[in-house]
Amino acid sequence: MEFFPLILGITGSIGCGKSTVLELFRCARWRTADADAICRALYDDPAGDFAAACRARWGEAFFSDGRFDRAKIAAVVFNSPDELDHLTRLIYPHLEKALETFAATARRDGANAAVEVPLLYENRMEERFDAVLTIWAPAELRHERLRKFRHFDDAEIRRREALQMVADEKLERADYALINSGSAADLAAQFEILLAQITQ
Repeated sequence: MEFFPLILGITGSIGCGKSTVLELFRCARWRTADADAICRALYDDPAGDFAAACRARWGEAFFSDGRFDRAKIAAVVFNSPDELDHLTRLIYPHLEKALETFAATARRDGANAAVEVPLLYENRMEERFDAVLTIWAPAELRHERLRKFRHFDDAEIRRREALQMVADEKLERADYALINSGSAADLAAQFEILLAQITQ
């Protein structure tokens, strides 16, 4: 393969199956990381630098009993593009530092690694990876999954999709793609072909 070890970014629209694919990489003994999990960890520390930056901007609007309250955060930032942009700019330096450390450790150890980043293209992070894999699924199937497994209504789906690049553009930009429109077995078979392709 062109890069060894390979640091692969995984992206795709909401409900496409990114986390499922990340788990396939983990089972294939790749190192894995999840940008959403890294960001969630910031909210578990109500006394850290990130919390202090949030208080400087929003006071106690994000907090209940001294701890981050995700419902309150959503009520503020998802109704204002400017506030969402500001929050993103607070989060991403922490995320980028964590991903840099993760990638550097993988390279040092000679280990292939995959990182799930839902807003990879939206935040111009593609250059941080050796290659990008997009997971694609048709909109009607993604929406069905979101209603069933995350209990989103149509308004919530539209709101979240409005914050993301359209699925087809992510597909066009990617170095590799998996089409997650069939069964779990279909996806696993595609994954095995992809794995052989990128590790040969």
